Amino acid sequence: MNNVESQDATFARVWKAFSRAVRSDNAAADMIYRSLRSDGRIKCPCSKPKITRKRGQRFYRCMNCKRKYWFTSGTLFEGACRLRAWLAAVWFKESGVAISSLALAELLDIAQSTALNIQKKVSLVLYRQMDDKASVFSIERLIDSIIKRSKDSPASCHPSAEVDLSKEGAEGAESNAEAQVILPLSVSVPLAGQIGYFLRQFFHGVSRKYLQLYVVAFCCYRPESRWEKRTILRACLQHPPIKYGELLEFSSPSLLKVEGF
Repeated sequence: MNNVESQDATFARVWKAFSRAVRSDNAAADMIYRSLRSDGRIKCPCSKPKITRKRGQRFYRCMNCKRKYWFTSGTLFEGACRLRAWLAAVWFKESGVAISSLALAELLDIAQSTALNIQKKVSLVLYRQMDDKASVFSIERLIDSIIKRSKDSPASCHPSAEVDLSKEGAEGAESNAEAQVILPLSVSVPLAGQIGYFLRQFFHGVSRKYLQLYVVAFCCYRPESRWEKRTILRACLQHPPIKYGELLEFSSPSLLKVEGF
């Protein structure tokens, strides 16, 4: 882990770079449009397409057939009101910088609940991108980090009670991970210590329900992360919209996926 001084310096540098590159929601729309265009996704099926667009707009037109296309439609950003906030969350992850929903909300002047939903949805996109054969380790290793309640938390019980510590539950989890590589104790124990420190330092504990999404954030934070510049943005642009109900239905698996181990 980096020391506090270098984390602060990295955060300041990344935020400054983002603030220069994306000054407004219109600038965020421009960045998304450029990314889609570079991937060949700005097009019209007519015989002689002639694409035109004004800066800041979230749509483009074909002057030949007169059709109008909303280019965030069908992506994670469909219907997003604060595109700059979404791109900030993406930018921080691509830069390996961890940020809480409270800090993101204060930076972008949005509600913390909005920032939290943005963070979760971006992490869910990355989780779904993980290889089915990704390494895994038991959620029990992080039970000390589970201190926040969710709608799945049993009434009058500590949040960690959601974790099934029974032998039968553990065996069931392992049987559902036939193609996965379960990390040995020599790796999973030190790894859990790193993740636990990460969760306490940046998020002050999490719920069992969304623990996997915070493990995804840890994977982005590591220097060995495969998520580099523009890769998370592209993943979000290739992913369909995520409804709030999908977040409510999500629950971390008993075997948590990690990358780079």
